[in-house]
Amino acid sequence: QADSRRWIRHQAWSAKEFPLRKTYSSAGHDAGLVRPDSGYPFLEAQGTGVCEIPVGPIHAGIIEPGHFRLQAVGESILNLEVRLGYVHKGIEKIAEGRDPDGLARLAGRVSGDATVAHTWAACMAMEHAAGMELPVRALALRAILAERERISNHLGDIGAICGDVGFTFGQYQFGRLRERCLRLHAELFGHRLMMDTIVPGGVSPDLPADGAHRLLEDGIGLRQELEELNTILGENSSLQDRWCTTGILTTEAARTLGVLGYVARASGIDFDLRRDAPYAPYDTLEVHVPIATAGDVAARVRVRQEEIN
Repeated sequence: QADSRRWIRHQAWSAKEFPLRKTYSSAGHDAGLVRPDSGYPFLEAQGTGVCEIPVGPIHAGIIEPGHFRLQAVGESILNLEVRLGYVHKGIEKIAEGRDPDGLARLAGRVSGDATVAHTWAACMAMEHAAGMELPVRALALRAILAERERISNHLGDIGAICGDVGFTFGQYQFGRLRERCLRLHAELFGHRLMMDTIVPGGVSPDLPADGAHRLLEDGIGLRQELEELNTILGENSSLQDRWCTTGILTTEAARTLGVLGYVARASGIDFDLRRDAPYAPYDTLEVHVPIATAGDVAARVRVRQEEIN
């Protein structure tokens, strides 16, 4: 018999309730049926020439579900409402009671394309709590894994941004480079996304004998190809016209929102944890931190490009 209960509990709690807190009591709350979400009061589009565009929650691609309600006049977006949480997993709760290996594996599945970052964070917390000191080689390999993950994601992002404005050449070329990275990961680490390569106390498996040479060769080849591709992007006037002044996030807004990472750096915030509050092995390395100030799509692409280099 089919389960007719709604999976989403968007309207199950009031704005003053925080069910994920340890102090929250579920007494008096029905864990069964939840009223439908169809009555959610989205902002309605009004005025001449204003269009309302609903996107999701089910998408044509493989991205996670999410509902986006846009009001726009032409290409100018007046308002965007985002409604997420359709695949809330309760990670905090299901992490309780797991052994270190189980917690690391769970962390690595919070977000597939950031599996290295999440697993490293979880392992670092456990290792710090246990007072563990890791081998230098293990720390170096973790940094290599993390930077390879960063590069792969940047390549995919730049390609997707090219595709968003109809520049399919850039989309395919950057997608090709990302795929090359993922295939090398599978050969060297046994998994395209390098999932479960970081484990409590170190890494597994170790880099094979020819691994360092192959990674170096791949990095050199990648830099050479990107030099030409980045020039093509920079000289494409129609592409730059779509990117420049689009999606501006000012420095003030970025600080107010607590934005971090390359998005913050593209909005003029000169901060990188690897340089300004370094953890091993970054505390022994010189980290180049590219900065842009425009805060638009072009700036975020440029920061990604420079981070890859």
